[in-house]
Amino acid sequence: MRVFTRLVFALCITLAGMTARADQINFDEVADATDISYHYFSRGVLIFCAGPSSACKTLSVYARAAEGAHSGKNVISTRKTDAPVVHGSTTGAILMLFPDKVSRVSIAARSIPRAGEESSPDHVLIGAFDSNRKRVGEVVAGTAHNTWEKLSISAPDNRIEALLLGVDESHGGNVEAQFDTLRFERVWRPLGWIPVVIVIVLLGVVGAIYVNRKHPPADSARA
Repeated sequence: MRVFTRLVFALCITLAGMTARADQINFDEVADATDISYHYFSRGVLIFCAGPSSACKTLSVYARAAEGAHSGKNVISTRKTDAPVVHGSTTGAILMLFPDKVSRVSIAARSIPRAGEESSPDHVLIGAFDSNRKRVGEVVAGTAHNTWEKLSISAPDNRIEALLLGVDESHGGNVEAQFDTLRFERVWRPLGWIPVVIVIVLLGVVGAIYVNRKHPPADSARA
């Protein structure tokens, strides 16, 4: 009975300590022009170029050194050379895939207007999708160009499988984008363990009754 009590206590401590699992990637630990498409797979994300072949020369996405990067060193871009920016129709968008689906994702983004287009109403755009390619959420950056913003999308039931990063080109597509500092998390739901705990408790009670009947306490045996 003591062993059973200890097992239940250990299980309760384990369940209490399990919360949302989060990770943050700033892309700074690799050199400029490093292909990061599969680099962060062990941490739960794949990163590819998404778009027509005329825009995506390859499927690769690169860490690129950039002045004023949100994390201090690198941003991510579909370009290995030239300006480290993203512009869907000309460079391809960035597609992030989460094999172990996530409940919340955020990324730092800024829109950079092209020369002479400082008043352009176009801005950075991100969209999240589930495993059926159904849109979970979409966020467009605010009105300030050349300013880093944190864009976030949540789905508490852990159904975000893909994140698309690009530019809202509905007004001419006169801005380019930079992205940095990815953060994502998964919600672990302890309620799913309640049936398991109940079964363990019931088995323990039945076991204790069986042991008491087979080996009654000394006082009962003497009676």
